[in-house]
Amino acid sequence: MPAIRKTAAKTAATKAAAKKPAKKPAAKPAAAAKAPVRKAASKPAAKKRADGGASLGVAVSAARGVSKVRAGVLAERERIRNTAARLPAESAHQLDARARAILRGREIAEEDLRTAGGSYSLIEVQGLLHGISRQGVQKRVAARDLLAVPGPNNKRRFPALQFNDDGSLLTGLPEVTSAMPTRNGWAILNFLVNPASALGNLRPIDLLRRGDVEHVVAAARMIGEPGR
Repeated sequence: MPAIRKTAAKTAATKAAAKKPAKKPAAKPAAAAKAPVRKAASKPAAKKRADGGASLGVAVSAARGVSKVRAGVLAERERIRNTAARLPAESAHQLDARARAILRGREIAEEDLRTAGGSYSLIEVQGLLHGISRQGVQKRVAARDLLAVPGPNNKRRFPALQFNDDGSLLTGLPEVTSAMPTRNGWAILNFLVNPASALGNLRPIDLLRRGDVEHVVAAARMIGEPGR
């Protein structure tokens, strides 16, 4: 009897063990823990690839810019060569006799003005003539009582040689300017400051300052005559 009871107990225990559900194996945490590590390790590599791509783009853009600049320089050089080829020859720029005379006339006028002691401005002349008005100065120029020449900015200037030391106008000058066949201020100034053969190679302005108006007027009338 005891043997039968032991056998029955073993059978019951075996059945009970078969009815219990099997334990599921525990999930392995290693795989979940490794995923963030792989992501963290991949960020520097991705940044490096992005930086490399950006650097390559900058280099390509710079190379294109240099190429455009070079192309522009070459095009400008070619344009200059083509323009130079169409320019007139150097001999075409040579001045003729008339053009040289114009330059020489300008040089003479400058020399004459320096010899005359320079020139006064309108305001300075008004002061010398005791506050005469602007219109009064213009009237004297029109009447040939006052000698004027074009100045800077096309403003009238008044040669200093026609004034005495006290600021008064030189005696006899209106008679001389009226006797000359020209109203050109530069031509009149040139006559006054240069030696005249008709006056024994003396300067007309020097004779006027001595009071010899008659001889200077006679010499002024001969300007432009044949052989003079």
